[in-house]
Amino acid sequence: MIDSYEKEHKLNAKKDWAFTISYIINAAACVYILLLALGLLKFIPSLWSGWKVIIGCFLALATINVYYLISQINWKKISGVNKVGIHLTLIVISILLIKLDVVTAFSGGARGFGNGFGAGAVTAFKALALTYAIWLYPQFKERKN
Repeated sequence: MIDSYEKEHKLNAKKDWAFTISYIINAAACVYILLLALGLLKFIPSLWSGWKVIIGCFLALATINVYYLISQINWKKISGVNKVGIHLTLIVISILLIKLDVVTAFSGGARGFGNGFGAGAVTAFKALALTYAIWLYPQFKERKN
């Protein structure tokens, strides 16, 4: 029985460590998103192409990370009021992130539809990342300790 408890404790410690790392990656992605939205990263197109690859890899990692973070949420620890708050925050952030060019990008045939779909997917990713960075902080703090 003690061995079983020790194995479970080690497994939970690994899950908590993975959640903590995942949350930190998500927070870093949110900082990047906010800096990009504020126009403070206009120099990126002039960077050496190697940096563009690194940034692209970071964004791919951040996208995968958001889905991992969602799967690791302990929904039982989140009250009903906070669940409503999470959904409302997601809606508000999504609305704030949507730009007119995302809506109008769906015009213009297949290419316009593809551009619009891609822009919408990026907007959804940003909204999820920012929402979970805000609402999962208590679980991050708890699991970090």
